[in-house]
Amino acid sequence: MANGNEPSGSNQDGGDTDLEIPPTLGVMGLQGHIDAIESGRVYGWAWNPEQPDDRVRVDIYVRDRLIESVLADRFRQDLVDVRVGDGTHAFVFDLPADARDADSASISVYFSATQMPLSRGQKGKLPAPGGEADPVATLSGRIDRIEASVQQVFRALHIIRRTDDDPTRVIETEELKVLQKRVSVAADQGETLAKRVYSLETTANAVQSYIDRFELEIYDRVMRRELDNVREEITSVRFRQRVIGYILLLTIVGVSYIIYESLGAGLAGR
Repeated sequence: MANGNEPSGSNQDGGDTDLEIPPTLGVMGLQGHIDAIESGRVYGWAWNPEQPDDRVRVDIYVRDRLIESVLADRFRQDLVDVRVGDGTHAFVFDLPADARDADSASISVYFSATQMPLSRGQKGKLPAPGGEADPVATLSGRIDRIEASVQQVFRALHIIRRTDDDPTRVIETEELKVLQKRVSVAADQGETLAKRVYSLETTANAVQSYIDRFELEIYDRVMRRELDNVREEITSVRFRQRVIGYILLLTIVGVSYIIYESLGAGLAGR
């Protein structure tokens, strides 16, 4: 996002600005989702599993413009059902009048003071109560959060380089070292997660291929059985036709013989 209200490392003209590293910079445990944008309202939830009793604040943007910061402190039973803390991590925001007709694609939500967006659509959506989340979607969401944290570290590096004369540079340098360690761990986790996603996709493809072959084999067996049944039925019909034909032939011969004997006896009597 390129608006001046968005947390970033420089203004639109490239000039210097006084910036601070957001307090939540580099936090990868944050989780949240935009559930719906309808009737002029934005619905969603956000929380930090590492601090489940705290309430997370989110920033609402419309057309790259910061509209409001909202605290996710509303209770929802479905959050409790899927173990999202105590369930008091939802938010509902009423869009201003001039933004109610905005396209939902132009509305975004970020964790406050970070560049980490909340997920939307099917990715990151809550699983059904008692069910399990799609492992590929879950791993993909974690990879997205890791990538967002890496971007924030580069932003922090940019800030520190612009404040060489600042007496707080030593503190910021230490913070950068901590963030760099987190990035290193995140990169390893991202590679591991990517491998797991690839493995899951490969397994899913193999299972689907097996299912396809199994269905084809079942279909082939069913068709062969039906053909065998048809052949047996045809053989049975032909046998019955032959038996009936023999019976009719014997009947005709017998009747003809009786008629012949009757005619012979009549002629002899004369």
